[in-house]
Amino acid sequence: MFMLFYLIFYVACIVLDVMVETGGIIAMVYALVMLVPSVSLAARRLHDMSRSGWWQLLVLIPLIGPIVLIVFLVQDSHDANGFGVNPKLAAQ
Repeated sequence: MFMLFYLIFYVACIVLDVMVETGGIIAMVYALVMLVPSVSLAARRLHDMSRSGWWQLLVLIPLIGPIVLIVFLVQDSHDANGFGVNPKLAAQ
């Protein structure tokens, strides 16, 4: 849900930039403001799979890194790990 709303608001910022002709400043400010929540959300998702948040640095490896990180982020959580229980199991 976070990424859905992030994308919707980002597109809205781009449209606003085009209408006001600010040269992309509004979208850039929005992206910078949302950088910390995005990184923390990805770290939390990696913790659900017993991986450290430092795995996000894979993005720095050209071509292969972002693909591997996306695969890590879409995998299902383990039952329990060093960071706590599976959130899906706790909801039941």
